[in-house]
Amino acid sequence: MRRFNFLIIGSSGFIGNKLSKRLKECGHNVITLKRISYSSLKKILERSHIDYCVHTASGIVPSSSAHNFFEEYDSLISKTFLLVDTCQQNNIPFIYLSSAGAIYEDSISKITEKSKLGQSTFYGASKHVIEQYVIKKDLDYLILRPTNVYGRNLNNVNANQGFIENSIKQIMLSKPINLYGSSSKYRDFLFVDDLVEIFLMLINKRVMNKIINIGSGKVNELKEVIDELYKLLNKKPNITIGEDRSFDKKIIDIDISMLEGLINYKSKDIYCGLKYYLSSLGILSGDERK
Repeated sequence: MRRFNFLIIGSSGFIGNKLSKRLKECGHNVITLKRISYSSLKKILERSHIDYCVHTASGIVPSSSAHNFFEEYDSLISKTFLLVDTCQQNNIPFIYLSSAGAIYEDSISKITEKSKLGQSTFYGASKHVIEQYVIKKDLDYLILRPTNVYGRNLNNVNANQGFIENSIKQIMLSKPINLYGSSSKYRDFLFVDDLVEIFLMLINKRVMNKIINIGSGKVNELKEVIDELYKLLNKKPNITIGEDRSFDKKIIDIDISMLEGLINYKSKDIYCGLKYYLSSLGILSGDERK
């Protein structure tokens, strides 16, 4: 297998960190960039031949405000345009991790890559503006739209992002889990290790110039996921119902037919994934994981 030089933007973040470690395990060279600037990019390009630039960074979440978005525009989005331009000038393929949950218009039907876009949050708007800039440039690109990815270190969990991680923390602290809204909500959950392996397989197959939904292909009700966590952790359910939040979608059900046509990989279902995740945290033993 050929070894590549990867420039990773956002390597200290959840997905970027996992991806960087796995790439190194596979023998690839990983170069990280904390702040995007012309001078830092110039130095990296002078020192190394970059095979792929991978952008995983984001400083905002679905609940972020307009003020947060404008700060993000100054600190990251506008500088990402510079990064894309530099990649174009140096013939470096650009890979962007977007978000299936944020980029599409609300729909009760399966969402394909051709479904109508419609961002109801500033987080979604940030993903959309970067996607559009990439697509309009004359360079090789790959835009990945993962669904709800879980598997964070519990010591580094944002209270505003990570439904599964925050639910586990609440259970471990014997505090109630708050579900928002009286109606059921459904999500396609993907364990982060599966996302990373999918990324590697797409790279190994030299897949480029596509927009691809990344998920398990199955949706689960949020309460169903919580009930499974309580069962696995042997705790009595303690759930409260809060008011609906404007940025919460009722269902995010993505179609992964394109992904399945490109690679042969079966991600963990939520039940297996939760067991694996809790085991990796040292909460479940190997026997309990089976």
